[in-house]
Amino acid sequence: MVNSTIVVVVAEAKEKAAQGVDFSPRYGAVCPECGEKRLKVITSKPWKDGCKIRYHRCTNLKKGCLLAIMETTIKSVQTGE
Repeated sequence: MVNSTIVVVVAEAKEKAAQGVDFSPRYGAVCPECGEKRLKVITSKPWKDGCKIRYHRCTNLKKGCLLAIMETTIKSVQTGE
């Protein structure tokens, strides 16, 4: 039973990262798992149709962020140029 709970928690964390978060030019992206602000940008795509997509990584190992531990990329979307 414990193993299935862990699988569900990991799957939910990965799903949050894949769905994406809003990107604010002022505040950056926030980790959907632990709430860490101003995540480091790993890569970004060019503006397309008024949207810019970036991929980030959370580095908040102090709080034991699951996404940081798994080194999962987090998608962010910024709208408007």
